[in-house]
Amino acid sequence: MASSSEVDILVMAAVSNWGDYGINALLAYLLNNINLIHTERMEEKMMEACVRTGCVDGDLDIPSPSVDGISLESQKAIITLLRETARRAMKTHP
Repeated sequence: MASSSEVDILVMAAVSNWGDYGINALLAYLLNNINLIHTERMEEKMMEACVRTGCVDGDLDIPSPSVDGISLESQKAIITLLRETARRAMKTHP
């Protein structure tokens, strides 16, 4: 994909949500605040709210608790990995 928008900083991600989550993880590390990264339960509640309000998965074209055809369980796993990575970095590189 290509964008015609001019940007100061480009963040590339296979899934746009994941790019955002990565930025949140970096901010959490830099500010030493793990709570800047949402939890797996929060991800689940957000997906449930999206389905309830009729939002559709961009890949599946139906309301689904998924992102770009990727399951909720996988979304939660990304959150888990980022939280653990940031938490470890905060401990080992304060």
